[in-house]
Amino acid sequence: MCSRKVRLVDLKVAELKQELEERELDSSGKKSVLQKRLWDNLIESGEDPETYLFEVSGGDWSSIMSKLDGLQQNLVSLEEKLLENSKSLEDKFLENSNSLKEELLEDAEGLKKELCSVASLLEERIGTIETEIDKIREEIKDEIGAEMKKMGKKLGNEIKGEFEAEISNIKKQLASCKTKLLILPTPQKRLLKTQFRN
Repeated sequence: MCSRKVRLVDLKVAELKQELEERELDSSGKKSVLQKRLWDNLIESGEDPETYLFEVSGGDWSSIMSKLDGLQQNLVSLEEKLLENSKSLEDKFLENSNSLKEELLEDAEGLKKELCSVASLLEERIGTIETEIDKIREEIKDEIGAEMKKMGKKLGNEIKGEFEAEISNIKKQLASCKTKLLILPTPQKRLLKTQFRN
């Protein structure tokens, strides 16, 4: 057993209580109350409380060493467990990451197939739309051609009618002129003939 010497202010609560009990004094209360009680007792005994040194036991060295050995063994055991746990966690992490990688690859492959399928459907739909557009173009072209023919015929008929009306009008005027010429006296007829020749 080893001991150490300490002043009143450095005593712990358990040490204060032990000193008070040795002096057959009340050992209940807070630390400040225990210090005051011991202070007063030292003064009554003729001691100086500020310089008086109390001898306090420091514990048994073999007990302390055995506790240190136990702590060291616990520390080694704890380190081994931590290493095992970290290895186990690392293995689980690798296993989970590999599993996750495989799942992601499968999902990516599935998405790729779906995208290819959608792209194929879109290509088919685009082909169908292009065919429909070509049909509509042909229909419009045919309709425009038919309309143009109708308009051409109508326009042709209108122009033909106008020309025929104009020709008929000119014929009527010529007939009228011939009639007038026939009625004219002979000298005037000769004069007109000479004028037309010039």
